[in-house]
Amino acid sequence: MGCGVVIAAAGAGSRLGGTPKQIRPLCGRPVCAWSWNAFNGLVDAGVVVTSAPLLRCMEDLLAVDPPQFPCQVVAGGDSRLQSVWNGIQALPEECDTVLIHDAARPLVSSNEITACRQALSEHIAAVVAIPCSATVKRCQSDSTTIAATVSRNDLWLAQTPQGMRRSAAHEAFPRLLEHDAETLASITDDVSVMEWAGIPSVVVPGQASNLKITSNDDWQIAEAIMAWRHDDQHS
Repeated sequence: MGCGVVIAAAGAGSRLGGTPKQIRPLCGRPVCAWSWNAFNGLVDAGVVVTSAPLLRCMEDLLAVDPPQFPCQVVAGGDSRLQSVWNGIQALPEECDTVLIHDAARPLVSSNEITACRQALSEHIAAVVAIPCSATVKRCQSDSTTIAATVSRNDLWLAQTPQGMRRSAAHEAFPRLLEHDAETLASITDDVSVMEWAGIPSVVVPGQASNLKITSNDDWQIAEAIMAWRHDDQHS
């Protein structure tokens, strides 16, 4: 099966001082470049989906530091859901499986990518995730008063990549995009689209280091991990 990757790179980076996190340099390389190059040798084609203001910038970054597979940049939509669907449609027809990855997760490992792709040989959809290790509290909706402690025994924290067979995506995404804003707001990641459509999905165990950079704390952790990896490779 041919496999393509959609890199979701349309975030505004508001929690990092307004600078789009996906284009900020991390250990000498833009975050997005770390992310798409993580898929070298593991996919057959790629699409980077970004916002209209970042289209030219993303094209320039892709030209300077391209992955080892054909890759193009396309404009996203009004929501992540629409943006990812734009990316899926732009992949070559021979890509019958799709991986979707956040550009803001530059620390993803080849093992995680490979495991997610391999899961699609037996399952329709899969998501890299880690077991929830923290105690989870549910609060009353109108306050910070604790209403209950939630069992974490069957809870997983979703990461990316998330994968699906392309035929399932073509079945589910257009139908979901026809629904109202409230329904769309309930879809918080890509495999949720499969769940909404009643299509079974499975979890692929990931690593805590595959963090999503959303805050300055995340940035500092990512810098430390990336620097350690670089030093380890050259020791």
